[in-house]
Amino acid sequence: MSIDEAEIGRLTDIPLPTNGHGLFEELHGLPDGESLSTELQSRSARLFGTAGSAFVRRLVKDKQNDVKNFIRERRRAYLRKLHKLTARDGLSPLKRPSDRFATTYAAGCLAIKYGILAWSRDALLRAILSCQLDQLGYVEPDQGQVGSVQEAQHRLIKYLRNNHKNLRRLKKGKLLEVDRERINDFPGILAKFKGRARYYLTDKQLSAAVGKGAFVSDLKHKLAQEGLLERDSQGRFVVQRVLFQGGKRRHTPTRVYSFKTQILGMDTFVDSQKRQSESREK
Repeated sequence: MSIDEAEIGRLTDIPLPTNGHGLFEELHGLPDGESLSTELQSRSARLFGTAGSAFVRRLVKDKQNDVKNFIRERRRAYLRKLHKLTARDGLSPLKRPSDRFATTYAAGCLAIKYGILAWSRDALLRAILSCQLDQLGYVEPDQGQVGSVQEAQHRLIKYLRNNHKNLRRLKKGKLLEVDRERINDFPGILAKFKGRARYYLTDKQLSAAVGKGAFVSDLKHKLAQEGLLERDSQGRFVVQRVLFQGGKRRHTPTRVYSFKTQILGMDTFVDSQKRQSESREK
């Protein structure tokens, strides 16, 4: 079923977290999602309305001009950050839902200022931006097809970000010590090639990241033109890399897609090594 922008602007769908626990991304020390849900219901029953009443009392005592200026600046700050991220990821947010997310952020910042919410502005900003960015890249699972190049690119970037900690690493020129037949049991590989970091994905891993559809081929062409996806000497999108050591086929290359880490707007491998070095120095 086709959903137009008028409906999306009024009813925003935020998908379940990719690496979460059903509805929840964090369980906050509880064993499962059901336990957290039960605890939230219990606290809501005891404390219902407490934060809202405290917020209203502080709001009516505050100078209205100060409040308006504060809300205006926080909304602008949210929208600036949103537009920076969506431009990078090739997404096009609608004005109506963006304004609502911005207002939610501004109100939350005001509650933090009043001491009602024990969060930081940065944490609040990340949480709300995460909801809107997930909504922008969301595709109903039963549709089965990627709808646009921008959508496919966003899904790939999100996949690499969410799975970054679980990628297999090739360090100091050593080859990957893992059974060749199990390569698709993990989300991908992070390695250096000729001194530069690369994300390696098999065809199956790429399909898990972006799905299937005509736009996936267009995405490959787009990323190759931008210098983010390598081609082999024949112009093909897959390259051959020797990834495994041991066994009779230790010199046999594997065909993979090779993405430069700049696809995330940063050199993840280098940044990671730098942080580890700084941590050791401390």
